[in-house]
Amino acid sequence: MVKRCKEEEFAGVLEFAGCSQEDPMFKRWVAEHRAQNGGNPRVSKGAIGVRVMFGKEADMTF
Repeated sequence: MVKRCKEEEFAGVLEFAGCSQEDPMFKRWVAEHRAQNGGNPRVSKGAIGVRVMFGKEADMTF
């Protein structure tokens, strides 16, 4: 069995405190972000809310 280790560089991480992935405000933000910048930011559960990881520096400025 071969295990693969994939390393990626991320431009940055934002964490929305007190939000869940089902929160309407967060869903609206993700939809607007995708409409303006395209792409698909990675969303996961963070320590205090929802964590969003960006692959491009341009995504962080928005």
